[in-house]
Amino acid sequence: MSTCLFCRIIAKELPATVFYEDENWLVIADINPQAPWHLLFISKEHIPSFQELTPRHSHLLANLVEVVHQVTVREGISSYRLINNVGVDAGQSVPHFHWHLLAGKELDDFLA
Repeated sequence: MSTCLFCRIIAKELPATVFYEDENWLVIADINPQAPWHLLFISKEHIPSFQELTPRHSHLLANLVEVVHQVTVREGISSYRLINNVGVDAGQSVPHFHWHLLAGKELDDFLA
């Protein structure tokens, strides 16, 4: 059993509210939302952070554009912020590559 929280969610060992899933990404609701809409776009491949990406991962970022578009259109989200925290000092609390989507309130002075 993996000790990575997100790997355990991907393996369906832990529950989550799933909004989307394909071969590359799992999109779930954050359990500690910082906005009315707070979704996590989690890479199915265990990559510790954005810093660990290599050119062989370029398909993940291209696919992410498609997934974000599909989820936001389906959910009626037209204004949002995408955030990727890299490293503990930047706020990355789970060492697994993922993006936060925040929406549903004015985010001008909001930092994640």
